[in-house]
Amino acid sequence: MVRDGQMIGWQTGVTSAWIGPRVRSDTQFEAASLSKPLTAYAVLRLAQLGRLDLDAAIVRAGHTFTLRQVLSHSAGFDNNLTAAPEPRAPPGQFAYAGAGYLFLGEVIAQTTGQSFEQHMNSVVLPELQMTHSQFGARNDAPLALPSIDAGLPFAILVLIATSVGAPILFLHAIAARTWRWPPSFQFRLSRHIIAALAIASGAAGLRWLVGAQNWPSLMLAGCAMLALGASAWLLAARPSLAARVGSVLCAAAFIGLLIVRPPVPIAERKPIFLPAAGLRTTASDYARFLTRILKKADADAQLSAMLTPQVRANADHDWGLGIGLQRGETKNVWHWGVNFPGYQALAIANRQTGDVAVVLLNGGHVSFAPTGIRFSGLEAARSAIAAIEGGRHSAYWQGVQ
Repeated sequence: MVRDGQMIGWQTGVTSAWIGPRVRSDTQFEAASLSKPLTAYAVLRLAQLGRLDLDAAIVRAGHTFTLRQVLSHSAGFDNNLTAAPEPRAPPGQFAYAGAGYLFLGEVIAQTTGQSFEQHMNSVVLPELQMTHSQFGARNDAPLALPSIDAGLPFAILVLIATSVGAPILFLHAIAARTWRWPPSFQFRLSRHIIAALAIASGAAGLRWLVGAQNWPSLMLAGCAMLALGASAWLLAARPSLAARVGSVLCAAAFIGLLIVRPPVPIAERKPIFLPAAGLRTTASDYARFLTRILKKADADAQLSAMLTPQVRANADHDWGLGIGLQRGETKNVWHWGVNFPGYQALAIANRQTGDVAVVLLNGGHVSFAPTGIRFSGLEAARSAIAAIEGGRHSAYWQGVQ
């Protein structure tokens, strides 16, 4: 965080769930889509040197567009990062497009004669004094490894048990009681596992059912309660007391897992989609980058264009060249990012005060609320961000919840 021109760093947690060392000020995090403003800066730098023309017509896949439109997510690209980066629609309308930034990576490589990774690591990041940052694989730098809340895979298991397993077993229980059809050992085992999951989902459904504010939540709660009823029927059909007690104990274990929700560690992944999501950085480095943009925008035509609205994104925001721009008095500059599973990031800068807040996380949590299930660690960042922007704005959180 930068407040009144002073860098204020704060870090907590561990670099890997359970056994990792503590996070330090130089520990890198995957910044996800916070990579895009750095890629945009590299393109603007080349334009300033006269090596690129932001408004020159480019023809690709039958569409004509400009680099300015690619930078502002209005060139007709989509957000599919696994296909060839080509425009899929006519330019002109805002559509968040990671594929466009893969195209920019190709442009940077063709213009400089270096790979995108080499140019960013040897030219752009050193110029910005981002000494603890890099694109691509790390060189002995400490990295915060991702983790995922155990509640998320649990919620997926519950959904499967509720929507698929429980109804099938419920019908089987009716058939077994009617025709005395003896199931196989494997079916009996799977029946009790799914019954335990369904009981747990039913218990969770009690919470969703009370105060559900939308149809998806209400339907989920209803399915969970039906699963609970199906499980009770299944257990009642079993003559063995031990089988019933075992299923109930299993369900209790699942409910405990839902309450405790320990983090599940994930191994280090190879960075991919570098121009769109491949930056590894620290909060201080990224705050230094945003501070430089704010300070130099008035004297630098290219950076000024970066912070000038290029296309209307929604009712509250425009998009500049590589970054989101909030309308209103504060005119905050912002971007968020998610490299799922595990990494989440948010950066906001106040153009009036120069204050900057950057939040980098290597984990998140599942939130079971009346309005639905959400997965995000950035909820904890709301108070810090509110201190910078002078209030809360829901648009910042729509892409990360």
